[in-house]
Amino acid sequence: MKYILTNFAQGNAPFILCGHLSKKIAELSKKDLGVIFPLVYGEKQKKILQEELGDFTRNVFFDKKFGEILNSIFYSGSNFEEHLKKFVEIHSEKQKELKDHFKNEIEVETFNGDKHTINCSDIICEISRNPQIKTPIKPTFYTNFAFYSEILEESKNNSEIEIDEELLNESAELFEEIENSQSLCFMQQPNSFSYRKKTIEKSNKLDVPPFYELDKTTDVNIERGIYATITGIPGLEKFYDDVTKSGLKVYSSKKVENIDSEVQLPNVLQNDNILFHFCRSGWGSIAKSIITEKPIITLPYQKGDDPEIYFNNKTLKELDLAIFLDPDFDTSKLFVQGEKIKKNYSALKNELKTTFGTTDAFSYTAEKICKYLQNDSEPVIRMNPDFTKVSNTQTLKNTEITFNDKKDDNMSGVIDQIKCKKDTSIIDVMRLINEAPKKGAPPGLCLVTSEDDILEGIVTDGDIRRAILNYVPLTYPVEKIMTTNPITVPHKTPYLEMLQIVRNKIKEYQKKNRIPNSQIQRIIAVNEKNQVKEVLNFYDLFRLKETKMRNVCIIGLGYVGLTLGLTLADEGFHVLGIDLNESVVNLLKQKKSHVHEKGIVPLLEKHIGGNFLVHQKIPDNSQDIYVVCVGTPVKEGKLNNQFLKDALNEVGKVLKKDDLVVLRSTVSVGTCRELAVPLLEEVSKLTAGTDFFLAFTPERTIEGDALHELRTLPQIVGGLEQRSVDLASNFFRALTHQIITVNSLEEAEMVKLINNTFRDVTFAYSNELALICDRFNINTSDVIRAANEGYSRGKVPYPSPGVGGTCLKKDPHIFCESAKKVGFSPQLVSFGREINEKMVHHVVDKIKAHFESRGKNFAESKIFILGFAFKGHPETTDMRDSTTIDVVGLLSQHTGNIYGYDPIVPKEKIEQLNVKFANPEEGFKDADCVLIMNNHPAYSNLEIHNLTKLMKPNGLFFDAWNIFSHKSFSENGINYSTLGFNNKK
Repeated sequence: MKYILTNFAQGNAPFILCGHLSKKIAELSKKDLGVIFPLVYGEKQKKILQEELGDFTRNVFFDKKFGEILNSIFYSGSNFEEHLKKFVEIHSEKQKELKDHFKNEIEVETFNGDKHTINCSDIICEISRNPQIKTPIKPTFYTNFAFYSEILEESKNNSEIEIDEELLNESAELFEEIENSQSLCFMQQPNSFSYRKKTIEKSNKLDVPPFYELDKTTDVNIERGIYATITGIPGLEKFYDDVTKSGLKVYSSKKVENIDSEVQLPNVLQNDNILFHFCRSGWGSIAKSIITEKPIITLPYQKGDDPEIYFNNKTLKELDLAIFLDPDFDTSKLFVQGEKIKKNYSALKNELKTTFGTTDAFSYTAEKICKYLQNDSEPVIRMNPDFTKVSNTQTLKNTEITFNDKKDDNMSGVIDQIKCKKDTSIIDVMRLINEAPKKGAPPGLCLVTSEDDILEGIVTDGDIRRAILNYVPLTYPVEKIMTTNPITVPHKTPYLEMLQIVRNKIKEYQKKNRIPNSQIQRIIAVNEKNQVKEVLNFYDLFRLKETKMRNVCIIGLGYVGLTLGLTLADEGFHVLGIDLNESVVNLLKQKKSHVHEKGIVPLLEKHIGGNFLVHQKIPDNSQDIYVVCVGTPVKEGKLNNQFLKDALNEVGKVLKKDDLVVLRSTVSVGTCRELAVPLLEEVSKLTAGTDFFLAFTPERTIEGDALHELRTLPQIVGGLEQRSVDLASNFFRALTHQIITVNSLEEAEMVKLINNTFRDVTFAYSNELALICDRFNINTSDVIRAANEGYSRGKVPYPSPGVGGTCLKKDPHIFCESAKKVGFSPQLVSFGREINEKMVHHVVDKIKAHFESRGKNFAESKIFILGFAFKGHPETTDMRDSTTIDVVGLLSQHTGNIYGYDPIVPKEKIEQLNVKFANPEEGFKDADCVLIMNNHPAYSNLEIHNLTKLMKPNGLFFDAWNIFSHKSFSENGINYSTLGFNNKK
């Protein structure tokens, strides 16, 4: 059996959440998984889990030692500042205890006390709920409504939260360390900081719906009342007394002293007779209220309390999601306020469903975790094959919002249900709005029309609530409270234009400080006479927009295009791949890959001929998104954009209104605006930013792990204007949990160049260091290892025999070219590239110097090279811009006796370089020099002692990646050399 470990902060809700999520993972994976809980609350905890998990408790085990460690750092319930002091003081000690505890085996017990021993290697992952300590288990998945480090950082800026600033800094650092160690952090929405637009973004953050778990039905027969989650706080007697006097009964999980209350479990919140939920503003309670639509009554923040409550309260106030029990609270207004909040809950639930496609957070999150585990190099869980996001038969092609006579006729009957005249009384409109949803009409809205059916205004349930609060008599005509100039759009307007019209009108309203309540939720489509033809849900419109954007054309099927196309196909997109190379297209049609990439073959077998079709030319204009992934080669330091121009020209021929063009090829800064926009506009006769949309979204995946990184790396998005950014962001959101938008196309172009240029310069430092160390005969890797050990700042990379690969070799040149456009000549980047290109000469010079010192004839010497791909880890067959090719070219000037081997590069590709292919034993035999040119892990498994015995006496073993210790060669009479070190014999 494999196991999931749970880790949580104090309280019942966290371990209940961990239990339900673990149970859902087991269901989706169809594996008999065990779940290990730290035993913190003794028999009480066992009883709660038995009630919550039912039959699944046979898979549950308890770890007492882990529970003791957790309990020692839990919030004691006293002043929160005292808790933080204790937390900081003992954290390091408890962290060490925990590390030792999970070192080998742990002892657990079942519900009935039976003992078992579990090997820690059988624990496949950890589910944590706002943990205060981290275990050594990986991967680990964190659930919360905010990063706690963010809560503590923000606490420093609030006078109401009186906690020592130095203590906040120390504890925030500890929490941030825990958060950064998580594989994925699931942030439930809304969150503690939803009152503001900007929250912390991390590469491992993923938004999810709120977690809640309630029984499906509640059959108990009860009176109208409130459910109180908190009862033990003094000073609430007047509130309970007022509630009772208003005719409501108090229900709670335990008896409330001096109050006529009744004990009921929390699932009673689903009962129609429970009208309010009295609770602290913890997000578990908030989630239950939102889902059951029971308005929250809560307390203001109290000094000394957990600061999370402070920020939760701010969000509740900003979003109008709670009634606050302030000193001047008026119980007589409870019902009016409650009705308003219920409407907000309903709208929020709809928004959550639109955003995530579900409000079932457990299934949503468990699916993400299962996919994460499945994508591991050695998966321990396989997803239930029936649990797929969009099957081939569900792929939506050319979906558009369409209008036809039949639909108009049907809609007319529905719209008639929510029409009234100006003299209709407010009370009659209330009845009309109340009955409309039962007849299939849009809820919460009434259309005020003339005798000729012309729209004169609208009334929403919000307008009516405001009228009641302002004591407007309900017998008054609705004309008194209607909005006379609602936002409307022309009927049959294409969806993108419709959305833009709404955005522009909202901006106009905002300038006048007035936005009608219904406008963001509902879009009213009218004909030329201003007669209502359709009422659309704004969020449904966005969903249709998302649906339409499922037909994607990828131009260029190299590493970048092929991996992106297959990943999109796996998410349910209909993908058309285009490549001019006939042999590439034919190979792909046979479900064979021309590139080596981990995990690519199963995707080809699954999607070629289904969600993924391949052609040499774009056949028609049926695609909605065009992603350009063609090569942009650099020759002699100059960028060649011809492939890009050709691709854009072909896209322009088929480009139609509302299409999105995405550039993913590496380009110099300014290329999108100065080259792509004019060319596309000229060929298509359309206007960028109005008729079609353009974005730049740099590809930053690593060869050998691209399929995994496409789903985990943040995606940078820059657009021509905001609509382009929105469309591209929505598109890539299907793949990755984090979208980072920048302010312009140029910023996005620069981001791509920054990443690789920085790496190239950093590697140049190490390589220059190697050149210096060579003068001192110092092993560069050894001194770097010593410098890095235990030193957390500025880790120095190890040197290499040059820096290869298409990106790292060309991007610095493109960076410099971009800078020169604006009159700046970069020196550091240029010198860095120059150093890295010198390294291949350094390697050959060392070989040459060795032969000369031993009196060997270079032309007659046998040289054996291991490693032809530009890198060895993650492994790839890509030899483009490999430094080995440069070394072969230089060596060929001295000898034709060169042999070669690579663990995965095919023999024929090596022989195309005029290199004789040989396996390691054949290559070492009688070799005068052996070079290791990349860092493939397979080399460390070579029987190097035996192999070097096959070499000629006084041979040179050049270990460019310092894989072997020079001591291994002391007995064989072989000279060991690496970058910066020679062990001469």
